[in-house]
Amino acid sequence: MLARNEKTDDRRGAEDAESSQSRSGKSLSAYLCASLRASAFHVALERGAFIFALLVFSTFLVAARARAEERASRAALRAIALEYSKEGDLEKALSALSQANASAEDLLAALRERVSPEKDPVPGDRTLEIEDGNGRKTELFVAAPSAEQLKKHSQEGLGLVVLLHGLGGNNGQMRALAKAIAATGECVAVAPSAKPLPEGEGGEDGVPPGGMFIHWWLYDNPRSFPLEAIRKARSLYPIDPERVAISGHSMGGYGTWNISLRRPDVFCAIAPLAGGLSRKAVIGGQEPEETRSLLENGKLLEVFAVHGTKDPIVPLGPDERACKRLEELEGKVELRKLEGIGHMIEGVWAGQGDTGKDLVRFLTSKRRESSPEHVTYVSWNEKTDGAYWLRIAKRKKPMPPKADGEEKAPPVKARLEARVDRARNRIVLESENVSLARVYVDDRLLDLSKPVTVEAGGAVRFEGKLAPDLRSVLESWRSRQDERLVYPAFVEVDPRKFH
Repeated sequence: MLARNEKTDDRRGAEDAESSQSRSGKSLSAYLCASLRASAFHVALERGAFIFALLVFSTFLVAARARAEERASRAALRAIALEYSKEGDLEKALSALSQANASAEDLLAALRERVSPEKDPVPGDRTLEIEDGNGRKTELFVAAPSAEQLKKHSQEGLGLVVLLHGLGGNNGQMRALAKAIAATGECVAVAPSAKPLPEGEGGEDGVPPGGMFIHWWLYDNPRSFPLEAIRKARSLYPIDPERVAISGHSMGGYGTWNISLRRPDVFCAIAPLAGGLSRKAVIGGQEPEETRSLLENGKLLEVFAVHGTKDPIVPLGPDERACKRLEELEGKVELRKLEGIGHMIEGVWAGQGDTGKDLVRFLTSKRRESSPEHVTYVSWNEKTDGAYWLRIAKRKKPMPPKADGEEKAPPVKARLEARVDRARNRIVLESENVSLARVYVDDRLLDLSKPVTVEAGGAVRFEGKLAPDLRSVLESWRSRQDERLVYPAFVEVDPRKFH
């Protein structure tokens, strides 16, 4: 019995061993199958990840190529507009844009884009040469922030300050102030040297050629040294056009007032130092209407004027009257009177003292309002045609002399005032001695998807929808070459009242 049991146990043991081996074989098979499946899954996963990465990379390449093509396209459109600005051949520009299949929207986007200088900006101080519209050349002192600050402001841009020296001097007078401005890291400063007035030009302020007036700043000329200095700086540095200011001492103070009042849309702020609105006021005691009326153009400028109460060369009175009048027009004005101080105003023009430091802060901190809802512009000649989105297209002209040798008739004041009514998508005009007004439609103020209305003289002169067009974009660009002052469309109307 015992022997049978032992045999039975042996048989069961053998069966158990066989069963165990069978289970082990199945487990190994299952393990191998699972491993193979896992391996295949990982391979598929890796292959999928590779394909996904390839797709992402391909998409990135396509997007990068598209961006590069868009940049190249915009650069080509900008080049066409720049050539038109120089040559003035509208038909040639329109033909080139047609060949490029460019729409007005394409051109507008290209011109409104901020463009970096072709070469890396140069930090520190240097002296360059510029040429004005009369072919005269002069020295331009440039003071720029450090390389670190230039890099920091490469995207949002830097401010720019134009500095004008006084009679008998040169840009050396303004170098200390220029360096103090550049040291803030916020702005580039440029200081041209004045030259003798070209034949047939100047004299806007009663300045006779020759004699003690060995040089003077041109006021009306659109390619004067101060304006060419701005163009030069913008070609060399990433200048923000919303942050261009101007300041000057004595003769430079006169230049500061007069250049900015003729072209208020170029500047955000002005700082005349021991200057005045008109030399004629010093000689005759009263500013002429041709100059005093220009203060209406300065309502959007911020003004910081500095004058000594004991100035024997350029008296305080005219500056004081100009600032008071601008305040009456609701302009933003501060007149800093330095009690008992003479013409040199304690070196403020060199950035010295508390007032000098305040001057630097003022010039480096202001911004232009480039899409104002209310624009007023006064002009006394065709060299100055308007500001922002408003232009004098035709004006009443002085009567010609009736006989040889007869004195010329006095100039005629032309004035336009325009207000944007956003709620009604309209512009309301008032005028004086203007027979044709051009109103560029600023799409940041008015909705071009709706009808636009232009009223003048108490009547509707235009009502309808306006589509962006290439001529409007090109001509607005040429008149200012400013990415914030280029517009998609314009309307021309006769603003006179008819009875």
